[in-house]
Amino acid sequence: MGLVYADIELKNAEDITLAKRNSITEEDIKSVHVNMLVNTGAFNDGN
Repeated sequence: MGLVYADIELKNAEDITLAKRNSITEEDIKSVHVNMLVNTGAFNDGN
């Protein structure tokens, strides 16, 4: 089994709130794109 990566976009939560209130435009939301290594051994049983 090889390494698994995911392309992720992270957005500033406060900027999202401001955009919903029309204080800033959606284009003004700060964000960053990253390529992350996925932990394929992670497990969540729902508890």
